[in-house]
Amino acid sequence: MIRKATTSDIPRIAEILVFTKRTAYRDIFKDDKGTFNELQVISTADELTEPGALEGVSVYDDGIVKGMMNTAFDEKAATAELKELYTDSFFAGRGVGSALMRNFLEEARQRGIRTITLWVLKENAKAIAFYEKFGFSPKGTERFAQGTKVSEVEYFLNIPLG
Repeated sequence: MIRKATTSDIPRIAEILVFTKRTAYRDIFKDDKGTFNELQVISTADELTEPGALEGVSVYDDGIVKGMMNTAFDEKAATAELKELYTDSFFAGRGVGSALMRNFLEEARQRGIRTITLWVLKENAKAIAFYEKFGFSPKGTERFAQGTKVSEVEYFLNIPLG
């Protein structure tokens, strides 16, 4: 089941974010200090308690929170952004990420969203393949991930009318 995150989900979301980012990004960023000293569960959980931090956060919960996504909708502009989508590595490859994505796409359709964007690390081939499976394409825009020399690529998906 996909549902909106609540404050009781914060510890589990923090675990998913920290451990999945460490696994996915350590070889890309090549920064063990940041990966293991700065990226911590308690500080991540603290950030999630800030006002509005759970605003667009949903979780996959079948009795265990196995994944999370963070989205933002701008219905006036008919656009949405997928900010984050992470599956606990213990449950990777079992449809959790796909269920989260399908839920997001359906919600976007229901809200009249025409275009969805997201940013993905250029070297994250696994994530790129996942997004392309859902029809996302590179937009041609690139930037450095905040405070790094690692490139991110913007992807988009146009949602057809009807």
